[in-house]
Amino acid sequence: MNVAEADALVARVAGLVADPAYRGRTLGVISLLSTSGQASYLLGALREAIGEDEMEARRLRVGDAYTFQGDERDVVFVSMVVSDNDGRPAAFTKREYHRRVNVAASRARDQMWLFHSIPAEDLAPADLRRKLLEHVTASEPDGSAGAPENRPAPALVDRDHRHPAFGSLFAQRVFADLSASGFAVVPQVEVHGRTLDLVVTGANGRLAVVCDGDEHRRVATRADVEAEHDLRRCGWPVEWPTRANSR
Repeated sequence: MNVAEADALVARVAGLVADPAYRGRTLGVISLLSTSGQASYLLGALREAIGEDEMEARRLRVGDAYTFQGDERDVVFVSMVVSDNDGRPAAFTKREYHRRVNVAASRARDQMWLFHSIPAEDLAPADLRRKLLEHVTASEPDGSAGAPENRPAPALVDRDHRHPAFGSLFAQRVFADLSASGFAVVPQVEVHGRTLDLVVTGANGRLAVVCDGDEHRRVATRADVEAEHDLRRCGWPVEWPTRANSR
């Protein structure tokens, strides 16, 4: 068991349940270790934190990866369990471990949250948990994208009164319009030293939206070209709008 990690996960679930942006989302909690201790502790702590009624409304299921075979939830929380108190952990390299990690990492329709207590380099290079952790941290370099505390409730953001979470009123208006259309949007996401005005997250990936201003810019500047190079290198393909498709 890893009680500290479990408590952090439960606190995050409770915060998400209270966030209007996640209203109606179904939830799942997976322990990467198949022993019953971590899952049992998580189940009891979640009952106490959010209550049975909320668990039922969210179709909240708690278990190991095999519990979720053939099943999905909108948002899935995964606990790696292993900590620096365990010495050098045995590597997840057997075929059964591949299946376990693959199932855990593919149960989320919209978002997966990975809770870990050790850095990736403390795991063996061939360990599937290390590969999963490296993938997640490479996708979200500062851990902020998708975090509830970085996503203002759409009801508190209008088109005319500046909100401190945004870099410009223009970006705020785009956020308001996207949120009204049902998209999950996070403002001011840091990616390797550059700030993306908005990031839209969904079941099939993420889309960054850069808000330059009200006037169409005909020629990309040198700064634009450098930004495009950096973003492409970090795994964010870039397409500059043309006069035909920009509004």
